[in-house]
Amino acid sequence: MVRLGEVGIMQNGSLISEKLYTYKKGRAYIRIKDLSFKEDISLNSAVFIDESFKPTNEVRVKENDIVFATIGATIGKANLVTQELAGSFISNNTSKFSIFNQLAYPAFCTYIFQSNFFQEFIKQNTTITAQPKITNKCILNLKIPLPPLTEQERIAKEISQRKTQAKALKQEAKELLESAKKEVEHIILGG
Repeated sequence: MVRLGEVGIMQNGSLISEKLYTYKKGRAYIRIKDLSFKEDISLNSAVFIDESFKPTNEVRVKENDIVFATIGATIGKANLVTQELAGSFISNNTSKFSIFNQLAYPAFCTYIFQSNFFQEFIKQNTTITAQPKITNKCILNLKIPLPPLTEQERIAKEISQRKTQAKALKQEAKELLESAKKEVEHIILGG
């Protein structure tokens, strides 16, 4: 068991004025609504920051950082940053976890953040004020199992394969349901 603080560092996101928002061009500004408990970061409702913006203290993410919600009703949502989103900004209601050594495999750490174990830890350690909040210090003190790097990679790949299979089955079930609805309509309305 190791503390998360032994394998990575955390940094809070920053607030960027809405006056700088654009839509569908520039650098993504990842907000809580773009994160998910089980899926990838979604840019469906994302806003972007114009490329001409010259950041001062604004926080950007790099590939394999993990971004998660630290404030609000959806506290604990966590996602791995892909190459496509590297260089994006993160909002002030999120933090990023950056692995600073080769002890941890990023996807493995992401699955830990998405696990029931971590979500229970969040519930037990959230400070309730106007909005639920968890501190970076608290998260960095969490002890996690950390098998050898090759085992972490194997576990992460297995989880990824199972998630892919589950998505395919979900899509297949949706298509079967639609087909069944059409058949029922055809039977009822005659054909």
